[in-house]
Amino acid sequence: MAATITAPQPSMLSMRILQNRWYRGLVAALSLSPARFQIDQPCTSVPPSDTGLWAIQDTVPPLSLTVNRDAGSVATMFGEYAAVARQMSFPLADLAEDIGEQNFAAWTAYVEQLGHPAAAQLPALFQEWALPHAPDVANIGASDLATMALIDAVGQTLAPYQGPNAAPRDFARGYGDLIAMLSAAPGASVTFDSTTAPTDVTATWTGGTHDSVDSLWSGLSPATHLSDMFASSHITVNATFKHLVRWTSTPGAWYDSSLLGMAYSNQASPPWPTDPNPTWNALFGSSGSLQRLLASLLVIDGLQATVTSNATYQAADQQMIADHAAAGLWPFYLQATGTRVTTTVSFDAAGTMTIAIAAEPNQPLILGGDVLGIAQYLGRSPA
Repeated sequence: MAATITAPQPSMLSMRILQNRWYRGLVAALSLSPARFQIDQPCTSVPPSDTGLWAIQDTVPPLSLTVNRDAGSVATMFGEYAAVARQMSFPLADLAEDIGEQNFAAWTAYVEQLGHPAAAQLPALFQEWALPHAPDVANIGASDLATMALIDAVGQTLAPYQGPNAAPRDFARGYGDLIAMLSAAPGASVTFDSTTAPTDVTATWTGGTHDSVDSLWSGLSPATHLSDMFASSHITVNATFKHLVRWTSTPGAWYDSSLLGMAYSNQASPPWPTDPNPTWNALFGSSGSLQRLLASLLVIDGLQATVTSNATYQAADQQMIADHAAAGLWPFYLQATGTRVTTTVSFDAAGTMTIAIAAEPNQPLILGGDVLGIAQYLGRSPA
């Protein structure tokens, strides 16, 4: 028998509790890690192109268990990485200070005799020159020259990706690779019951933080009687995915982990200039713009889901929900696109609701992703 729910005072808390339970339910059902998993809401539909997929990967995830990629501007990994690269420098004066002015003059004369070899050759050449002439500075000189060569190489690598005719910010694999992987991947299922799913998310990677919490449909305030009625009811979700894969997000030729690692591990100059903009703290500090990066995406294909709510919805509420169903409803918020993606609602005689959500195969959707702190991403601390 359906329960009659008297709407309490509107509260965003109910939707947040429901979202916490859904997070815990997904993590348990799909054996995900609460130390790094983040839900996409709405599920992001992957555009059928390399550049469309890469644009999803080229993001800096917010500190949130739930991310809405459609809500406002999202910082890009490329933009933050390029900002780091622009700051890196190693003036010749610093090399001269490290190896001594006399050695620097002798080394410079030696290099000129060689016809100014490429920057990448200089560290090894310095080692060869220094061992018989200045062995005490052989290591530090080679290290300085290696830093200079790295900075020079990164600048050259980034150049084609910047400016009016910039190349796409690519990642290691493209859309065709994703489709091929999905077609061979096994399926998965999620069974969720709001009365039994745990609520506590304090042990997750965000400590329980949600950047934002949506409602029964996107755009409806969580602090309305309809939101509260839905979130406070007994909700079940039975979802199946025909295919599910974890898609690793590896940047393309524009990215060099050595440079980012060097920048992260060294707060002083060089390689940081005396007055950098942005500063190390502005990028990597506690409120920095590059505290975490996306390690992988959880991609599903062929979604079938049934969602039930045992609240008693009056005729006016039923009509309002039906009017917004095509725009997408909790928990996937998939916007209807003809027959390819559908979201429909029905109500029984008691007013209880059933939501049916379907997305045809060969239409990849991002269910979520794995987020790593910058230290973990760079291998500076255990994952």
